[in-house]
Amino acid sequence: MPQILTHFVNLMVGSIMLVVTVAGIFYYLAACYAVFRFKQESHGDHALIQPPVTIVKPLHGADSDTYGALESFCCQNYPCFQMIFSVRSPADPVVAVVEQLIHDYPHLDLCLVVSDHSWGANNKVNNMANALAHAKHPIYVFADSDIWVQPDDLVRILQPLANPHVGLITTMYRTRPKGWLAAFEALGTSTEFFPSVLLARQLEGMAFAFGATIVIRRDVLESFGGLPVIANYLADDYKIGACTAKAGYQVVLSDCVVEHALTTADLKSLILHQLRWVRGNRFSRPWGTLGLLFSYGTVSSLAFLLLTNGSLLAVLLFSLSWMLRYLLGWMVGVRLLQDQPASRLLWLAPVRDLVSFLIWSASWFGSDVVWNNRHFRLSKGGWIREYPSPTSPLPPLR
Repeated sequence: MPQILTHFVNLMVGSIMLVVTVAGIFYYLAACYAVFRFKQESHGDHALIQPPVTIVKPLHGADSDTYGALESFCCQNYPCFQMIFSVRSPADPVVAVVEQLIHDYPHLDLCLVVSDHSWGANNKVNNMANALAHAKHPIYVFADSDIWVQPDDLVRILQPLANPHVGLITTMYRTRPKGWLAAFEALGTSTEFFPSVLLARQLEGMAFAFGATIVIRRDVLESFGGLPVIANYLADDYKIGACTAKAGYQVVLSDCVVEHALTTADLKSLILHQLRWVRGNRFSRPWGTLGLLFSYGTVSSLAFLLLTNGSLLAVLLFSLSWMLRYLLGWMVGVRLLQDQPASRLLWLAPVRDLVSFLIWSASWFGSDVVWNNRHFRLSKGGWIREYPSPTSPLPPLR
């Protein structure tokens, strides 16, 4: 009897791995097609527009790259822009960096806002909302503090606004890693995450955004209640895109790629960062996050190969799966994004997939995340509540 049970379990597990592996192959094929379609489309067929814009930079802390990243926005070949730097505390070290930047570029319209006013638990959104009280122009450009841009990027990104139905524009990004661990983490972003983004765009349309760069018109933002509406959500960038789409406006993924500086101190930092990211997506888009199971074709094909002791079918599926995985990583990471970690470390993509799969699996157990040394608990829709430490009880809902 135990032998029969063991055989049945092995058969069931093998069948599941077969289904997941085949689904993974179809996922890779569909993602490759989505990449091809994105590259075929053109966002540059509009008349050149250069409306006045307000650039908002929510800030927290500083490192050796902060000045350079912020300065890259000061060097835009753009006729009229205001830039607001927003921070919670006057003691934050980034204040000195911003003051130096204002001193170095006196001819630009630069402004520092220091305010601890809170609209919700998400301090990044609080900074953005506090900044908008000083905005002069009706088009906002939100960009994370660690984003670098080229002098012509702002012009390129804004062109889809020539279409009055476009309410929001967002961009993908390549990574400037500091250290091998940061490069390994970035490998997953360029060759795993963005392929899934392009596939979701092809299948569902754009209903999300990325904090790297978000361009939104003031009237669009006000149409769904403004930033305070999303101030208690972890994935604020996803939420602002979802709200824009729900309000009836088009969300456009720009063909301009900005750069993101990434520092990963140690393995624990990598895991906590990725877990926060995946767990946040799980609460914001549970079905989409569940569907990521089929994006780990390298893992499932290897498991199927081992379970079947190297059967001919398993060898064929393993070979096809890994070939398509490398092709997809090359199409997105190397060719489309021109990402440095992808160019150097693409051969490690299956290892990165295994790490991602383990983190994805762990994301379904628990609802806690750590962000800037603050502990949060997620609830349905991606709503967050802060608590002092993992062992402290949460306050009651009001």
